[in-house]
Amino acid sequence: MGEDGDADYVTAEEWYLKAAEKGDFLAKMDLYALYMEGASGVKRNYAAAIRWLKEASDDQHEPATLKLAGHYERGQGVSRDYEKAAELYQVIAEKDNVYAILSLADFYERGRGVSRDIKKALDLLKEARDLGDDSLEKRIERLERRL
Repeated sequence: MGEDGDADYVTAEEWYLKAAEKGDFLAKMDLYALYMEGASGVKRNYAAAIRWLKEASDDQHEPATLKLAGHYERGQGVSRDYEKAAELYQVIAEKDNVYAILSLADFYERGRGVSRDIKKALDLLKEARDLGDDSLEKRIERLERRL
């Protein structure tokens, strides 16, 4: 907040940059959000946003890695790269993150960034189910019929 009580994004950016350069992953995520959206006095800057997101991901920050995978999957702020997205989802899936597991299952089912492998997709869906996603039974049954 500025002296007048209004949000002061330019000053916030300065402080986030200082903290991020010292390794603070939350500041890196704040910079990512600030540059993705832009704000009063701070222009939208996808390249800078992705830079800080990559740095947070490199710090093993799981939410950053998931967001970065999504950017590669959609080609938002980076060139679309299904292989890189699959690689990042795999890293987080190994930590029992259901969202990453489901995303990876989709990649295997469709052959995006990985070789198409219905059995692997099915195994991933069962893993997600076993971690508590009870909504997958119909999808699992559908893939079992395809095998």
